[in-house]
Amino acid sequence: MQCPHRLSDEKNEQSVDALGVR
Repeated sequence: MQCPHRLSDEKNEQSVDALGVR
């Protein structure tokens, strides 16, 4: 998946939150 890092970053934050890694 090579999407804009700006959007990926925001989605990553939520994804990580869901995993509970951050």
